[in-house]
Amino acid sequence: MTDFSVIKENTTVQLIWQTTSETHSERFEVEHCMNGKSWTVLATVTAQGESSGLHAYQYVHNAPNAGDNWYRLKMVDTDRTFTYSSIKFVNFDLSFNVTVFPNPVSGTIHLQVGDWSKVSKVQVYNSQGHVLYISDRKLKQDINAKAFAIGIYFIKVSLKDRSEKTQTVVVKR
Repeated sequence: MTDFSVIKENTTVQLIWQTTSETHSERFEVEHCMNGKSWTVLATVTAQGESSGLHAYQYVHNAPNAGDNWYRLKMVDTDRTFTYSSIKFVNFDLSFNVTVFPNPVSGTIHLQVGDWSKVSKVQVYNSQGHVLYISDRKLKQDINAKAFAIGIYFIKVSLKDRSEKTQTVVVKR
């Protein structure tokens, strides 16, 4: 194995690994753990068996747990011998909340965020997907909605870890 990575993408984890050669390889067992001790098999990925070229593999964990998520690969050969990859770690702080009020709104949208130091950007989209507001470097807790037409809008809060939280707000007069 030449590379093993875990990438946090919104609310999923993508596991990616590569081999440059395989001899008597049978499978990869994708293992998951929340405490560093008790491992469970999430999936089994069939190996190439015999290969001398670069081969890429991937698995998407669609339901990681809130908090700590540990991952490793168990590489099993046809003779049932096995080795483990290095262990990779991802944390999902699912307790990070974004509250938008009042809803519906007629004047100013107020944002309440669990920890503003984790926020990189705030955007407002209309129902057609057009961006109507992008925060500057100085993030604000209030967005003036007086110029927005009556309708449904989406407030997207982007975090520094590349995850996003989206809330819906209705503009009324």
